[in-house]
Amino acid sequence: MAGKKIIVCDSNVFFDYFRGKPEVVSQLAEIGYANLYLTAVTVGEIYYGMHGSRKDALPRKSTVSGCFTLMSPPPGSLPNS
Repeated sequence: MAGKKIIVCDSNVFFDYFRGKPEVVSQLAEIGYANLYLTAVTVGEIYYGMHGSRKDALPRKSTVSGCFTLMSPPPGSLPNS
């Protein structure tokens, strides 16, 4: 992965993107979607935040993993790995 640009996005970036905020959409497109990552904590925040939200304002839960890459811990960093 040497030389690859990795941008870790927080939940507010994710929600701003799906709400169509032009400055966020254009900046993420410029960075490149293949370079965008979410942590497991952020995915949890997104699922939690979407649970009681208006269904027409936010993406479906299945969309979360299709747009951003979920970060994985480095090999050997977890117990018993």
